[in-house]
Amino acid sequence: MKSENSQNEQYFTLHITDGLLYDSLYRYSQEYSIPIEKFTTLALQHFVNDIELFRSLRTGGKGYL
Repeated sequence: MKSENSQNEQYFTLHITDGLLYDSLYRYSQEYSIPIEKFTTLALQHFVNDIELFRSLRTGGKGYL
């Protein structure tokens, strides 16, 4: 899987041990015609953004929005 940030590109391997999760990622990537690597990167970015939002709300910040 390729991870991109604003400075450079970094490559790493993601081992998905949950077959149902892999099936969902694959199915949705096919549905939206996005390579599974890109779809997984977008899903992880969304997940991290959600974590940052909840952490910010817990500390009294305005959140990620």
